Amino acid sequence: MNNKKARLLQKAEAHLEAGESVLGSVEGSYELRRFGTDARRDGILIATDRRLVFFGPKLVGFDLDAFPYSDISRLDEGESMMGATITFVASDITVAIKWIHDPDLTAFLETLRENVGGVSTRGTSEAGTSAPPAAAPQPAPLVDPVGELKTLAELRALGLLTDEEFESKRKAIVDAL
Repeated sequence: MNNKKARLLQKAEAHLEAGESVLGSVEGSYELRRFGTDARRDGILIATDRRLVFFGPKLVGFDLDAFPYSDISRLDEGESMMGATITFVASDITVAIKWIHDPDLTAFLETLRENVGGVSTRGTSEAGTSAPPAAAPQPAPLVDPVGELKTLAELRALGLLTDEEFESKRKAIVDAL
């Protein structure tokens, strides 16, 4: 586990419920759409023995959103040049964790599948086993390299990506052309 992720996890654990155990975590960019409003924050998604918890530090304070497993009605996973994505729906709120480049991803996804049992899932794990389809297969989204480069530039301008991270991802996009 990298130092940043370890620090985030340590800070988040102080806000978990008494006796709540961490089963796994991944670091990424959290996107939430609630009541027609979009929000984005970098942080850590934590699978506990009771719920999914997102913890994201802010300049002053933090964001913490929790989703009991029983409220999760859909779980999707995907992969792009920008990294892995985990999307779930909980109580009509759609949440996406994007740009995941975490060595713990495969184990984390398995933990989610075990704890979110009975919901629709779609995607393929890195191990190559398919999750049960939720609906008819969706066509793969078209990759828009120009759009991805613009998004990268915006993330760098917002301070969400370092120059090194930007350059690495930019190179991957250009090399894929």
